Amino acid sequence: MDFFSKWHDAYINQADCSHFIRHFLCKSPESNDALLNGSFDELTAAFSVICNTPISCFIYELRSLQYDRPILTSEILQYSSFSDGVTRIPELLQFYPDGENFINLGYQMVAAPNEAANRKYGENHARLAEALGLATISASKPRYAKLSAWGQYLLQYSLEEKKDLFKKLLLREYYLQTIIVQALNGPVSYFDIVSFLSESTALRRRSNTHHIIDFILIGTNIEDCLNNINWQ
Repeated sequence: MDFFSKWHDAYINQADCSHFIRHFLCKSPESNDALLNGSFDELTAAFSVICNTPISCFIYELRSLQYDRPILTSEILQYSSFSDGVTRIPELLQFYPDGENFINLGYQMVAAPNEAANRKYGENHARLAEALGLATISASKPRYAKLSAWGQYLLQYSLEEKKDLFKKLLLREYYLQTIIVQALNGPVSYFDIVSFLSESTALRRRSNTHHIIDFILIGTNIEDCLNNINWQ
């Protein structure tokens, strides 16, 4: 039995699911591989158990994780349109079973006047899709994005139907976890957390980070901790 099937069984039997939630939040190989390559039944179990587990359970388990490594620049998401990353990229990739390059993906979304702009747009939004497990990105150049089993499975649902699910998937991102846990404990400065970035890069990525944190926490029982985050 695979990771999410086991988690689903534990959930149905009202067993302690904290172990599964922690593995999910850490993107452990068994949880992440199940999303990228899982069978239809495994992905159905994943959709059910993630959607039915309250977001408060995921946030509670964040406190038990280790935050002892530096945040990587590549982990900080940058995008122009959230829906292009989480909806349009998977929609496009379903027509490219072997994957597609960033230039063509960007062109199909914005038709920028030059190749570099299309590549950047395609890459930024493909990386947002990757963060949610909807796509994979090749390790070797020229890089391309490919639809994951999870991305294929979720095409049947509208963005509105997937919003709560996406909040929990985004909680797997280490830099977002770091900000949220620090905000739960008291005041935190965005610029202190990303002090390893140049000022211009930190400013450029601030609005996306602010948007995602708000997207995750607004409407939860810890929404007040947003007041602890200084974005200036």
